[in-house]
Amino acid sequence: MKKIIIGLLVIIVIIGLILVFRSVINQSGAPSPSGTAQLTTQSPGDVINASGWILCLPHKTTGSDCAIGIREGNGSTYALVDATGQPVGPDTYTTGQSTVVSGVLVDNKDLASKYVISGVIQVR
Repeated sequence: MKKIIIGLLVIIVIIGLILVFRSVINQSGAPSPSGTAQLTTQSPGDVINASGWILCLPHKTTGSDCAIGIREGNGSTYALVDATGQPVGPDTYTTGQSTVVSGVLVDNKDLASKYVISGVIQVR
């Protein structure tokens, strides 16, 4: 009888751990196994609000310049450009700062070829 009770408790603990693990995975943005997670697709011209941390964008190869961008909690990283399409300078935002950036998603092949980014936001 003790073995049955201990066995049931072990099974309950394992099931609980699996449910907690799945919950953590789904909250981190990974699609759920059932396929219920919905992805949104964005294209140039869409208005976007990005909430996250200001950083120097990671280069695809090597480089020492600091192009300012924002990394959201889900891992998406966006380059930030001004109204003329030029990258914003480090005097506009402070790296390490938490902020919300609003603007329009624009196509910028130069920045996309140089930096690891999800897109480019023309800041309002």
